[in-house]
Amino acid sequence: MTFPSRSHAMRVTSLLTLLSILACTTWRVETRPLPEVVAERSLDKLRVTLTDSTSAVLREPSLQADTLTGRATWGVVAIPVAHVAYVATHRVSAPATVGLILGSLTVAAGVGLVIFALTFDPWG
Repeated sequence: MTFPSRSHAMRVTSLLTLLSILACTTWRVETRPLPEVVAERSLDKLRVTLTDSTSAVLREPSLQADTLTGRATWGVVAIPVAHVAYVATHRVSAPATVGLILGSLTVAAGVGLVIFALTFDPWG
């Protein structure tokens, strides 16, 4: 019976940890005025929900007069501000990130201990 090497297990564990950290984001509905939200320098995408309940994610959003513009998956979009019900910004969730990091480290330590126990030869 063969077992995976320690380096292989650590690579897989590192990849799973990285993927879980990247997944720790959430959409937060904004209560600030739309011009203030769009003016935020770090804003790269904005989820816009319209008054008819449809929504779209806009990249590089900008506000020009009474129109919100940005790039959606299907092209450039221009939405009249009067049709916007609310907007949400994509944020990192710190509690979820910490929880996933601690959980991933616990799993990685467990996997490492199992691999060590299965490959350790006290007489070799």
